[in-house]
Amino acid sequence: MLIDDDEDDIRIFKVIVKQLDPNITVTTATHGTEAFNVLREEHFTAPDLIFLDINMPVMNGFEFLAEMKADSGLAHVPVIMYSTSSIGRDVGKAYDLGASLYVVKPFDIYDYEVLLKKIFALDWNLFNEKVTKEKFLLGGES
Repeated sequence: MLIDDDEDDIRIFKVIVKQLDPNITVTTATHGTEAFNVLREEHFTAPDLIFLDINMPVMNGFEFLAEMKADSGLAHVPVIMYSTSSIGRDVGKAYDLGASLYVVKPFDIYDYEVLLKKIFALDWNLFNEKVTKEKFLLGGES
């Protein structure tokens, strides 16, 4: 699942994911409230991963993450904070709220593809335990 209000980012993300693996289904939402509406639908299966932008209208990424991690039915889903910001306070807040990984959105399409390949190649079973802060940030510096 991708939660992001930027239409261009959503389109690019979907194109790259389909190129990497056409069997992956990407569900999208443009803010946290919309994402909860989708996630809490009666027959919706929780996603394997959630990519979550920080700056969105209605409910931002941090608000969504805090509420999601407090929800026993969703708390187990790994969340990748997915933002253009690599500001230390944003990275630290995402870590403290329980995100599994913090990724800085690349500006180059090739770098974007390489980054998503790395993320999809990770063993997400290892993310049941909280990662160290040193391994938390991918694609930027705090």
